[in-house]
Amino acid sequence: MTRTNIPNDEIWSWGGNNDKPDRNRFEKGNESGQTASPPKDTDHNFQMNRSDKNVQYILRNGLLPWDNAETYSIGAVVLRTSSIYECLKTSVNNDPVTSSEYWKLLKLEPASHTHNASDINSGILSNDRLNKASTSQQGIVQTTTSLGSTRSDLAAAASSAKALNDKIDGIISGFSSGQTWKSTSGKVFNVNYTNSNPYPIQIYVSGRRQGSIGGTAFLIVDGVMVGWHNATSVSTTMTNEIFSAIIPPGSVYQIQTPNSDWSKTAWAELY
Repeated sequence: MTRTNIPNDEIWSWGGNNDKPDRNRFEKGNESGQTASPPKDTDHNFQMNRSDKNVQYILRNGLLPWDNAETYSIGAVVLRTSSIYECLKTSVNNDPVTSSEYWKLLKLEPASHTHNASDINSGILSNDRLNKASTSQQGIVQTTTSLGSTRSDLAAAASSAKALNDKIDGIISGFSSGQTWKSTSGKVFNVNYTNSNPYPIQIYVSGRRQGSIGGTAFLIVDGVMVGWHNATSVSTTMTNEIFSAIIPPGSVYQIQTPNSDWSKTAWAELY
C-alpha cells in the first residue's frame, strides 16, 4: 500500500460548515422511510472533516497521545510524556505514567548502535560489553580474598592485601624486633617440638657423646634432615657437637640421637 499524505488544504470541508450532528443522528444514522428526517449537508461534512483530521494526525505523528476520556482496549498503544505505553487491560482515565496495572512502558531500541566511550556518562554497562583483564590486555577484573590462588585474571582485594601485609610484618618483626635468646633447658633429644609463633625462630643446641658406643645425631625439621654430626666410637672420648637452624612458623623439629650415649649440654632459642 502506497502512503497518501493529506495536506491541510485537502482536509474535507477545511473551510466549510462542519456543525456537529444532534445525538439522534449519531444513534440512528441516516434513516429511511416517510417519517425519517433527511440528513443535513453539514452532517456529512462533520464526519469527513473529523476523519481526515484524525488520519492526518496519525500520518504526521505516528501515535496518538493518551486521552483521559478515551476507553482503551488491551494492546492499544499511546504516547504520554514523550514515552510510549501499551495497554494491559481495558482502561479509562488511568494515567499510563502512574498506572502500571493498566499500562506497560515500551522500551524501543534499535537493532544495533554504537557510542564512543566519551559519550557515556551515566548508567550501567553489562559485563559482556567490557574487556576482561589479563596479563596481555587491560580490562575489568574480579577481586579475590584468596592468598593462594594462581589465577592470572583475578586481583587482590584490599582485605587480602592487608592479610598479606600482616604476614610480612609478622615475619619482619619476628626477625628484627623484640627477639631475645631464651634458655629452653627443658627440651630433650628425640622429642618433636613445634614452632607455634607466627614468625621464624632460631635454635641453638649443643650435645656430646660420652661413652664408647658413638653414632650419628641428626637435626630434623618437618621430616627433613637439615644437619648431622657423627661421633666415632672411641672409649672415654668426650665429643661436643652444635646444631643451629632457623625454624619456620608451624614447623616441627627435633634432635634425633641413636642411643643414650648422647646428652644435651645446652638448648636455647631466639624468639
